[in-house]
Amino acid sequence: MDPSAPYQLQAAVAAVHDEALRYDDTDWPQIVALYGVLKRLAPNPMVTLNHAIAVAMVDGPQTGLELLKTLDDDAHLGNHYRLDAVRASFV
Repeated sequence: MDPSAPYQLQAAVAAVHDEALRYDDTDWPQIVALYGVLKRLAPNPMVTLNHAIAVAMVDGPQTGLELLKTLDDDAHLGNHYRLDAVRASFV
């Protein structure tokens, strides 16, 4: 794997966000796909968290909440405020 690939994917996600003139114009399915690739290449809890947010934007908050359950036992993110904040934003 090219060591720059995860950074290129992160840049692509940022570019998709930047291309949207308004929040409602964000191409969330494309962001879901990019995070899916990033999860395979460079898995980590923050990627999973961001992927869950994007999935919730496409498939609804319940689907995002299901994905967040995978982080409950994570040593770094399981008790972190970011996980709680994302959950709160879904309800």
